[in-house]
Amino acid sequence: MCQTEQQTRKFERVTCSRCGGSGRYSYCQTMNGPHGPYTCFKCNGVGEMLTKRGRVAYDLLVASLSIPAEELKPGDRVRYFFRGTHWFTVTEARPGRLDETCSIVDGDRVPSQWVVNLEMPGKGDDWKAVSHGLKNTMWRVAHNKEEKSRKIELAYDYQELLTKQGKPMKKHDDRCEEITAEIKTR
Repeated sequence: MCQTEQQTRKFERVTCSRCGGSGRYSYCQTMNGPHGPYTCFKCNGVGEMLTKRGRVAYDLLVASLSIPAEELKPGDRVRYFFRGTHWFTVTEARPGRLDETCSIVDGDRVPSQWVVNLEMPGKGDDWKAVSHGLKNTMWRVAHNKEEKSRKIELAYDYQELLTKQGKPMKKHDDRCEEITAEIKTR
């Protein structure tokens, strides 16, 4: 596929019905978006919203780029929300210890948390983080450019096989299952 054709493909969107596509709406003192206190709550100032089929395809893409915390390995690069959105390197991923947050299961203390230690190489100790979460908490993992492009194209193809309600068309059930299986390979 040529570069210009890839740039024009997007997840299906519609103009925001609240702000009419401007991204601005009535004044709200607590809102801090791209248009300050006038940012539209519904579209968060973008002016567009994903349609149902666009949302289903986008969610499939995000799920394919994410893995549960228990599958993280040292060296994996993950997206973490710490001082903005940054990519950190996993230094350790393990079950929580008994002295950390635990659950009581059948009278026994069982670690319910999964501990993920992170660092941003070259930034010093100030850019280290520890995340406590469930072992099935999903983490966005970095992929190489070719792999990510392939998954994006599969998500676009999947979108074309959906009805307006975001359900696979009956005549395309088999292809939808193939795309779903293929896009989830790491």
